[in-house]
Amino acid sequence: EPHNNLKEAENTGRNCMIYYNKLDSNYYIKDLNCGLGTFVKIDRSPIKDYYIINVGETYFLCNYDTRTKETLFLKIFQYSIEKGPFKIQKSKSATYRIGSQADMSFVIDKDEYVSKIHCLLKFENGCWNVIDGDDTGKKSTNGTWLYALDEIKITDGMHFKCNNTLFQCKFK
Repeated sequence: EPHNNLKEAENTGRNCMIYYNKLDSNYYIKDLNCGLGTFVKIDRSPIKDYYIINVGETYFLCNYDTRTKETLFLKIFQYSIEKGPFKIQKSKSATYRIGSQADMSFVIDKDEYVSKIHCLLKFENGCWNVIDGDDTGKKSTNGTWLYALDEIKITDGMHFKCNNTLFQCKFK
């Protein structure tokens, strides 16, 4: 059963929950809003309202325009500096690039954990997606991470970090 008592979780030092769902025979993980957060390493993921994307030591808070899901607002948090919100709109050919290279849509400088082209933001199939790596499919060195705001299904080989501890899931 999912753990819903956040006060108890806070008092016991629990930062995330992992549970088995008997109905679909899968394990799930979710952050409990205590500590530094639980993040799951992704290759590609649709972006939902209030999602937090972690790239190196930089965080992106994603919010949608309340009237439409086609306009995305990004706030960037790097160290103690907040930038934005930046408004990005859908376009058939638009790809927004995040990385340390000077020609990126969003340049992340002074972060040694960010690749030259770290990840992409694309509007595809009616929604915004975050994609780890560059246009050719080459993955970033340190990964693109998604905050486990919602319950996320655990898959074999999946990586997640809880506070400063990195885990890899293996099924037997």
